[in-house]
Amino acid sequence: MRKQRIFWGLFFIAIAAVMIANQLGMLGGFSMMQLVLGMLFAAMLVKSALYRSISGVLFAAACLGSVFAEELGIGAWAPWTLLSIALFLSIGFHFLLQPKKKYVDHGQAHSFSKSVEHVSDDELSFHTSFGESIKYVNSNALEKAYLTCSFGSMKVHFENAGIQEEAYLYMDVDFCGVDLYVPKNWQVVNRMHTSFGGINEKNHNAADGNAPRLILSGNLSFAGITITYI
Repeated sequence: MRKQRIFWGLFFIAIAAVMIANQLGMLGGFSMMQLVLGMLFAAMLVKSALYRSISGVLFAAACLGSVFAEELGIGAWAPWTLLSIALFLSIGFHFLLQPKKKYVDHGQAHSFSKSVEHVSDDELSFHTSFGESIKYVNSNALEKAYLTCSFGSMKVHFENAGIQEEAYLYMDVDFCGVDLYVPKNWQVVNRMHTSFGGINEKNHNAADGNAPRLILSGNLSFAGITITYI
């Protein structure tokens, strides 16, 4: 979290510096909108590269190219051709560079299939690509879970699971929607790195200072995660 604050703090300071330089006529030829958007997408590109999000890098580069398309001589490409290229490259790299699994894979969904599964191990791994899957976790002492989802959707039900003190959920999600259903007495700690995506929470948890903790980490690009407390 500290690194995130430093990164975005420096980013907004840089925007202020660019605005000053632009007012002084030091950045002639570019509009203020171009400069601000260019810095935003450049920051997204750097952030995605740091966290090895290929789709984040590709789409940030496509957006950056669209902002400066005329100056780069690719005005006819912007924005849809550039975004389409980024999309197909993301799909291609997704198949070529499948993430390495850390734990035993309990379920997969491919080719727009749908799967439903009940698992009870303390260490889990789920993978869904171009499909839809529903996972019911019944572990009594969940410790670790690894979740990858791309170009599909996944629902993971933790309401019948138990945590001794804390458990870790690592997620690598791109171009998809993930729904997490967790008990109200759990505390969810968000340490995800996001690029062009977001995490929403529904309902309110009733966790106190001694509540079990589910720690979320990993990368999210062009995707959405919804956490529902039950």
